[in-house]
Amino acid sequence: MIDVTGAILYRDGKIFIAKRSSTNSLPSKWEFPGGKVDVGETLEECLTRELYEEFGIIVTIGDFVAESV
Repeated sequence: MIDVTGAILYRDGKIFIAKRSSTNSLPSKWEFPGGKVDVGETLEECLTRELYEEFGIIVTIGDFVAESV
């Protein structure tokens, strides 16, 4: 099983959502930003890293919302 994280970024009444690249799997589909957890990384560390790598944003991780298997 692969662990992944996802973010729900809500600010000023808006929700941030990302469009997948047209060259990746599920091309041009919309998704909440996040990614795969690296070995030895916490969920919070993963989410912080992914958001910085993908969008160049620095975030403060808030409350855990839900999980799905």
